[in-house]
Amino acid sequence: MSSHLLVLFCFALLIFDKIPLSASFDWYTTCSNKYRCGAIEADFRFVGDGRPEGCGYPGLKLSCEKNNATIYIRDVKYQVLEVDQKAQIFKIARTDYMNGICAPQYRNTSLDPELFEMF
Repeated sequence: MSSHLLVLFCFALLIFDKIPLSASFDWYTTCSNKYRCGAIEADFRFVGDGRPEGCGYPGLKLSCEKNNATIYIRDVKYQVLEVDQKAQIFKIARTDYMNGICAPQYRNTSLDPELFEMF
């Protein structure tokens, strides 16, 4: 019985050896691309605009609007002001307060503790 398993194993090696590596998705190349929008540049932990969901956390999806990086956190839109990944600093501002403190709509702000550590 073990000789049959050995033959099957060798046959499987011969078949899978012929499959080109390009047929598989190249996570290293894809995920090494940085997110870029205006002055904002980010890589691991962040996804969006060229960085697929598997390259970071889905809750940290960045978008680029008029050369400004934005992110939605708990249904509130923020503009990304700075990303310093070495210092682990992520500066954001609510977009509804960017033109003044009188927002057209009042709503509470809370950040997801799973994604952010408050200081």
